[in-house]
Amino acid sequence: MRMKVTCLISIVGLTFLLLFGCDKRRATKTGDESPENYVQIRAEDAEMNAAIAEARARIGEFVDALQAENAAYHEFYVKKPYCTPGGEKEHMWIGQVTAKDGNFSGVIANDAVETKEVSVGQTVEIAFSEISDWKFQDGAKLIGGSTIRYFYNRMNGAEKEAFRKESGLTIE
Repeated sequence: MRMKVTCLISIVGLTFLLLFGCDKRRATKTGDESPENYVQIRAEDAEMNAAIAEARARIGEFVDALQAENAAYHEFYVKKPYCTPGGEKEHMWIGQVTAKDGNFSGVIANDAVETKEVSVGQTVEIAFSEISDWKFQDGAKLIGGSTIRYFYNRMNGAEKEAFRKESGLTIE
């Protein structure tokens, strides 16, 4: 089984998008969501599954920050897998997030490549247990983003520098 995941990092009007699913490895910017830009990950990938498990285990940290009303905290997103017509999963970022009674409400933040379940701009509600990642920023510092870190840790020095420059993120 394969899973397709969309990673979105939005920063001061700049959106960085990573798409992944099973054989190709490419990063794209929003607006270039064609299937040939998927970077594919096997559903059995232990490190990706550990990143998703970490995000789920630390969801309380995200909810606390979301509700903290700290002016330094911004760019709150959660990610959820949606089924594709081929029976795989495409993970979509959800922005404008609010949390209440164990559920998130928000807006699909990126264009779908394969899933027909949701589309960009659509308001959705998801249970905390359904997320595959979450992220926010404390100033420029990335908090959470386990699946983003999965890819970042696989980049060489030049790729990391380009990513940091384009996204404006500090990743520790």
